Amino acid sequence: MKELLKTVHAGLFLFLFLAPGADTSIANTEEPVLLNDIKIHAKKNENAKVLYLAKSFIKKYPTSTFIPDIYWYIGESESNPTKATAAYRQIVKNFPHYKKRDSAQYRICEIEYMNARYDALSRESGKGMALFPKSDYSDNFSLMLVHSYYHLGQFLQAKTTCTSLIEKSHKPDTLSNALLSLANIEIKISGFSRIYITGLRDLAMGFPKSREIPAALYLIGEFYENRKMRDHAYSSYSALVSKYPKSPEAEKAENKIQQLLKHNPRVVEFLPNVDIIHSTESIDISQEEVPEKVSEKSFFAVSVGPLDSKKSMNDMKKLLVEFDALAVRLKNGYMLYVGTCSTADKALSMKIRLAEEFGINGNIVKFNSDSSKKYIYGE
Repeated sequence: MKELLKTVHAGLFLFLFLAPGADTSIANTEEPVLLNDIKIHAKKNENAKVLYLAKSFIKKYPTSTFIPDIYWYIGESESNPTKATAAYRQIVKNFPHYKKRDSAQYRICEIEYMNARYDALSRESGKGMALFPKSDYSDNFSLMLVHSYYHLGQFLQAKTTCTSLIEKSHKPDTLSNALLSLANIEIKISGFSRIYITGLRDLAMGFPKSREIPAALYLIGEFYENRKMRDHAYSSYSALVSKYPKSPEAEKAENKIQQLLKHNPRVVEFLPNVDIIHSTESIDISQEEVPEKVSEKSFFAVSVGPLDSKKSMNDMKKLLVEFDALAVRLKNGYMLYVGTCSTADKALSMKIRLAEEFGINGNIVKFNSDSSKKYIYGE
């Protein structure tokens, strides 16, 4: 499981890992010898051997003071996520004074994240925050909780948790990570808005050497593209490709540059200044083109989503219970269409209300129907 966890993609979200180690008092002469043997095989990544020796150890010495160390090595060596989680749970539940208990809880969170079990991740990261408020992992538990809320479509909770983390943390890596996370949350709530671009500017200027800078430069470029500020977009993408050519975002930025070349862009200072920020709307309401007329068999709605799970969709419907809402199953997840507005202006008013009262940044779409089918335009 240790090897699998190394593959968890941080992308917009990056995490810190602490190296495992065992430091338990010696109970008798044979037990520490066996434990050391397990350590040696673990360092060689001989997982099958580790599991065999560890399970033999538990069977032979069930009351040994080394038992939490044994469960740790089982968790690190297991390729089966369920079995690895069970080993880490043994540590968290039964060994309150074990020094890597917080690490075990964090491993559980990593496994849930890796397997996209976001409901479970929400529970486990919240548990980690409650059990280990002073742990070196406390910020990481908060970031995991932010991830879970984001993927569950609970953007307001994600924003609140992320903002709280930014206010309390003093770790540069945590702060840069959280600022990028907040930007990805904010665009779901208010679109290409003033608060969105302000957060990206704070990240780019405040943490210029952080690992999140390539992603921030790419998002700044997208913001400018949305505003038809092609010189600024070109400059942001170019800086990304020049400074971070091996980053995951570089290839996408290069494609964007090729698309912008037809406009003969020039290089300009692209980091958002006060004028750019002040000229940006507090809520972006210009994301889609909306037809002005509607037929008797047509109506406008506000699309919300995509939502990752049926539970997320049902939770959103409960939140918006006062509105008519149509749920549509997608290939991956669900989309919720809120309202049956007769005009685009009414749909726009609903969109603004959803943003201001619920923190939901939806898109206006138009439904047309005939005798047998329904068509959706605008997404």
